[in-house]
Amino acid sequence: MTLNRQSIKWLPKISLVIGVVLLTVLVLVKTANSSPEMDMLNSLERVNNVQEFLKDLLF
Repeated sequence: MTLNRQSIKWLPKISLVIGVVLLTVLVLVKTANSSPEMDMLNSLERVNNVQEFLKDLLF
C-alpha cells in the first residue's frame, strides 16, 4: 500500500483527537492526585498573607 495525500488525509484529525484525549486524561489524573488538605492549607496561608499585608499597609 502506498501512502499518498488521499490515504493520509484523516491522519491530522486522528492525531488531534488522540492529543486532546491524552491531555484530558493527564489533567484528570493530576486533579485526582491533589490533596484537598494541602489546597486548604495553601488557601489559609494566602488569606493570612493578605491580612498581614493589609494590616501593615493600613496601620
